[in-house]
Amino acid sequence: MIVDFRKSTVPPPPPSVMDSPITSVESFRFLGTTITQDLKWEPTISSLIKKAQQRMYFLRQLRKAKLPAQMLVQFYTAIIESILTSSVTVWFAGATVRDKQRLQRIVRSAEEVIGRSLPSLQDLCQGKKWCELSPDGFENDPCGDTFKYIQTSYICVPAIHMIVCEQNMAHMDCEENEVIEVFAADWGRRDQTTCALRLPSPMVQKTDCYNPTDFPGEKCNLRPSCPVRVNKAVLGQGCAGTAQYLELAYFCKPSPGKQYAKKALPT
Repeated sequence: MIVDFRKSTVPPPPPSVMDSPITSVESFRFLGTTITQDLKWEPTISSLIKKAQQRMYFLRQLRKAKLPAQMLVQFYTAIIESILTSSVTVWFAGATVRDKQRLQRIVRSAEEVIGRSLPSLQDLCQGKKWCELSPDGFENDPCGDTFKYIQTSYICVPAIHMIVCEQNMAHMDCEENEVIEVFAADWGRRDQTTCALRLPSPMVQKTDCYNPTDFPGEKCNLRPSCPVRVNKAVLGQGCAGTAQYLELAYFCKPSPGKQYAKKALPT
């Protein structure tokens, strides 16, 4: 594989091995992952979705057979989720929003069949510099009286992280010819020290009230700059009587072509 990072490229000389020319290809498949010349992952993701959809048939058949929800979750984790996360550390960071939505539709379909929420590591950890997972976050115990462990994959991506206290403004800004892409946003409270200065103790005691919020991304994606007012009226009530804050991670990417004027947006 030849990777040329120059801005102005020229066709490289044909590679050869022992004076035998090697044919150039636009894509190749390695360990089940299709790597294209332009490093787009739509073929790989489409293949994974097709396999997962085929396996959804068996999940529905098990549901018709009235198997308990716990067994359905075990089947989903072993047979469907394992497909959706195959080589995820290779392609997830470069996947388009549309492809991520297509993958998420499979998860939502499985939730409807099983009749309960499926734990999402992405919702718990995406966009954070560090993340701890508590066993309490997983509803299902696949094997009682057995010592268990969780195996997962993750990637680290360059992003701008910020924590903004309630009743303040979150400001996201990118350089010229760049636009915002919100990677993750959580609204609530997960500890007793963040945004706790001069607050009554009862307002920072509850630390298990935080949820992902789509609002910053829906408002600010593809804009060069964007303010977000951090309060319950904008982001939701969350936990009554608790002082909350917004955890936000975003990065700046090249503008897709349509330019937005840098100006304050209504909040």
